[in-house]
Amino acid sequence: MLDAVVILLWVFLAYTVYFDVLALIIIRYDKSLTRYQKTVQPFIVLFVPIVGAAYVLHLLFKTSPQTIPRAWIPWPFKNLIYGPPIKRYDDAPPRRTGGGLGR
Repeated sequence: MLDAVVILLWVFLAYTVYFDVLALIIIRYDKSLTRYQKTVQPFIVLFVPIVGAAYVLHLLFKTSPQTIPRAWIPWPFKNLIYGPPIKRYDDAPPRRTGGGLGR
C-alpha cells in the first residue's frame, strides 16, 4: 500500500514539474504577451502547482493557439488546456431525406 502511495506521489511530482517547465518555456518565448503578463504568469505557475500551470497554458492557448504544440500535452490534460473538443458539422444544413426524382 505504501509503495502505491509513493508511486502516485512521484507521478504527481513529475506532472507538476513537467507542466511548470512547459508553461515557463512557453511564457518565455511567446511574443504576444506583454511585459506585465510575462512577469505575473510565472508566479501563478510556480505558486499553484498543477492548476496554475494548466490555467496559464489554457489562457495562452486561447490567445494564441499555435504556441502550444498538441503533442506536448499528455492525454489526461488535453481537455483541461484545449477545452472541450469542437463538434463537427454543427452548422451543416439539414440533410434531405427521401429518394431521388419524382419522390
